[in-house]
Amino acid sequence: MSRYKVKISVELVECNETVNDTPIEQQDGSFSMVISEKDAVSIDKCERSVLKTAYPTIRSVLSEHLTEISRKKAWEMSSAGDKWFKTVVHTKLMEKSDDLHSSPIVF
Repeated sequence: MSRYKVKISVELVECNETVNDTPIEQQDGSFSMVISEKDAVSIDKCERSVLKTAYPTIRSVLSEHLTEISRKKAWEMSSAGDKWFKTVVHTKLMEKSDDLHSSPIVF
């Protein structure tokens, strides 16, 4: 069974950008929001801003993760199904070849 490491990175850096109260997706897939200095020194407002910015990132990462897990499981099921199918077909062909006294068909 696989294991997964969860990594979170939060940065609060001083900048000269315009204040906005909506998280904006960046080119790297992360989200950012610019808060005022007044909000940055208030633990409650700062915490709210961090959580508000983190939420879309969390949702996006979980969506990507679960999509990848679904693909992986589908591939594993498909591979298992292929092996089962080939085994059944090979067995049936072997039975037929024994009946016909010919060599078995190899996949």
